[in-house]
This record gives sequence, C-alpha cells and structure tokens, in this order.
Amino acid sequence: MPRRMLRELGDDPGMLSVVSGVLAGCCGTLGKLGLDTDHSTLSLVTRSSLMVLTLLLNSAMMTLYTRALSLAPVSVVASTINMAANLVSTALLSWLVFHEALSAQWCVGALLIFIGVSLLLSSDQTDSIANMDKPKTS
Repeated sequence: MPRRMLRELGDDPGMLSVVSGVLAGCCGTLGKLGLDTDHSTLSLVTRSSLMVLTLLLNSAMMTLYTRALSLAPVSVVASTINMAANLVSTALLSWLVFHEALSAQWCVGALLIFIGVSLLLSSDQTDSIANMDKPKTS
C-alpha cells in the first residue's frame, strides 16, 4: 500500500477500519466475479485479472486493518468498525453488481449497525478528549 495513501488516512483508527472494511467487501465481490462459473462470458484473462486485483486489495485491506488495530485504544473498536463496514459494503455491492435483494429486515439491521458504530466512534472520541486534559504521570 502506498505510503502516501496511509499518510492521507492519518492515524484515525476509525477511518482506517472503515476503509479496510470497504476494501474487504470489494475483495469479496471481485473474487466472486473472478471465480463465478455463471459468468462464462468472462475470458480467462479477465478472470485472472480480477483474481490478481482481489489479492492486491486484500493486501491493502490487511495493511490498513493492522494499522487500525495498532492505533485503536482497544482492538475491539477497530474490529467492530471493520466488520460493520465489511457487512454493509458487501451487501450494497451484491445489490448493485449481482442484483441481490435487500429485505426490510436487512435495512433495519444495517441501520442498527450504523447507529452502533456511530456510538462507538463518538464515545471513543469523547474518551480521547477527556484523556487529553489529564496530566501525564511518569
């Protein structure tokens, strides 16, 4: 993963987790396209290119995810945000690319995931601000 991209994402474990989760969703979609036998119109070169792109995106995703884990105050924060972004992006890409149906139950679940991650991020930032005021002891 280019270092410039890592610098642009900064040291925010929440943002790194979201981007890594979206990349994971993209990897799943590309992998399905590359390996799916229903799309027999795709040439071997196209399928191979999709699989190579899947591996490259997986590498970028793991780089961002491990960075988020190392920066997060608690690893469960990075893991939860990553998982939520992965679930939502996978479902949306499946809907867009493969025309899979999204039920009302799924939409309510996605909304609850969004609310939960928002609460997690806001409480994490509140804790960071509160800890800035405390004097450091050695």
